[in-house]
Amino acid sequence: MVETHTTKKRGWYWPLLVIGLLGGLLVMNGIMLFVATRDPSFAVEKNYYQKALDWDEKRAQDGANDALGWSIAVSLATAGTDVRVAATITDREGAPVNGATVSLEAFHLARSAAAREIALAEETPGRYSTTWPAMRPGIWEMRFRIEKDGHVFTKSTREDWAPR
Repeated sequence: MVETHTTKKRGWYWPLLVIGLLGGLLVMNGIMLFVATRDPSFAVEKNYYQKALDWDEKRAQDGANDALGWSIAVSLATAGTDVRVAATITDREGAPVNGATVSLEAFHLARSAAAREIALAEETPGRYSTTWPAMRPGIWEMRFRIEKDGHVFTKSTREDWAPR
């Protein structure tokens, strides 16, 4: 008597399951990487590591800002389809700071990857302004850098803007 016995190999599907799970993991990681690098809501502070290394210089600049005693009053206004950014800079006694070079880095807190860098022109003594295309309503971080006669003054403010 000849016994014909066919046995099925058991467990053949386990390697396929492992390969499928690893493939799914790779696809999900690829999707997350795509979203993280394309969405302007995700951002990393520019040169953050260098800023951390330069902490002592930042503290020295804060001391220089205090010694200068300058202040900035910022206003945002709708100008047709544009936004007008104006900064009034005064010294400790309230006198206008004339003839300075004023630069601004601005970004919306919800879109910090889309920072704008622009120079402000002096329109009247101590008042510097610029206009740019309409911006997203909400809170904007504005980082000013003012240079005059070898002195540097920096100031960061947060301004809430809504079209009016």
